Amino acid sequence: NNPARRKVQGLFNRLSSNNFQSIASGIVALLQQHSRHDVVAAVCSCILTLVEKHVNLLESLLVTISALISALTHLVG
Repeated sequence: NNPARRKVQGLFNRLSSNNFQSIASGIVALLQQHSRHDVVAAVCSCILTLVEKHVNLLESLLVTISALISALTHLVG
């Protein structure tokens, strides 16, 4: 297993509306430590897995995921 994937998964395990900004900062830090490809692939994989496993996601979690993506787009580009 890829180290970046494990770290991203750990961040996603803690994702909530109260801490999405710190999760985004953690992902930005991972982008500085690991290859951009590995981190972005891990983030995409985690989001898709989350949505796949929880088809009936609460609207608030979908909003949180959207906010995380928006924050990452703003921070990283």
